[in-house]
Amino acid sequence: MINPPELDIRSVRLIDVTPSSIADNAEVRAASAAIDAGFFSLIDDMRQIIILPIIDELPEHLIDALAVMRKVDFYDQTLPLETKRLLVKKSIDWKTRTGTPSVIEELVNEVFTYAEVLENWEYGGQSFHFKVVIQDKNFDPGKVTQLIKAIHAYKAVHAVFDGIDRFANILYRIFFGVAMGRNRRQVIQFNHPVVKEG
Repeated sequence: MINPPELDIRSVRLIDVTPSSIADNAEVRAASAAIDAGFFSLIDDMRQIIILPIIDELPEHLIDALAVMRKVDFYDQTLPLETKRLLVKKSIDWKTRTGTPSVIEELVNEVFTYAEVLENWEYGGQSFHFKVVIQDKNFDPGKVTQLIKAIHAYKAVHAVFDGIDRFANILYRIFFGVAMGRNRRQVIQFNHPVVKEG
């Protein structure tokens, strides 16, 4: 059996297979160049689609490379491997939903145990303002800095971020007691005649 020769798909240009009667037209040449660019971009995207199903099996250095290639916002190479994988996986979805409260809430919940996005009417803020409420026993100020960068990357352009409120559950013993007493007021008056010297 004879195998067909391998063809580098990037070596084929649409203008090369265009009929000669229209191939010299400037508009046809420009259109075919634009279509070529779109096809080559699609080829690159297809290679990424092949990687997505096996992302949980890839070694850490390839996850780091994918994060750079996909331009994952606020990616940090010091994060745990599972967090890196999650960020790379979700980066496309988050970028398509940029500007929505749901992406901000999902993003914050990936970093902290519990977080909630409050819109302006929920806390008495001004129009187009929002803030994030975090409740986490393992609160890390370093994470907050990264989170603020991420929120600014994914929030709507017209939205104003009012900051982060942190709530913490603090467990401690409370002692109380009751004391009773009796208080009596006694007033003693002396009736002595006033002696005037005169």
